[in-house]
Amino acid sequence: MAFDIKPNTIYTLKEIEDGLGWVKVLTLRHWIIAGKLRGAKMGRIWVVLGEDLLEAVRKWKNTGKKPK
Repeated sequence: MAFDIKPNTIYTLKEIEDGLGWVKVLTLRHWIIAGKLRGAKMGRIWVVLGEDLLEAVRKWKNTGKKPK
């Protein structure tokens, strides 16, 4: 199943985990806190704008490695 990331959509970390399949919620949260992925906390839920997720995925694909 392909994960179609839409730029103007807000995704929860769980939606990203389920869609991408190669990253966990905890890892995404660490990347946001470390500034490697733009995201925000809305109440108790972390979210990422599709535009920021697309930018991060493109960067990871171009470098051939994911942030640590």
